[in-house]
Amino acid sequence: MPVIFSSHQLDLVERLCDRVGSIREGHMVASDTIPNLRQQDQQVIDIRLLNALPGWTQHLPAAITTPHGGHHA
Repeated sequence: MPVIFSSHQLDLVERLCDRVGSIREGHMVASDTIPNLRQQDQQVIDIRLLNALPGWTQHLPAAITTPHGGHHA
């Protein structure tokens, strides 16, 4: 039976839940088992710039997602 449980205490969540989800600004951003989420080990940095020049992300060594849905590798 699905139950919504909210906590920042990961040790408690691990004892009570088989799968977890992470919600940011009202949107589900991750959902899986805790071991699988830990394996992903991705670092996300949110950078917001005003008047950034087009293509400023071209030489960054990461996947970039723009607010308008564009994606660069």
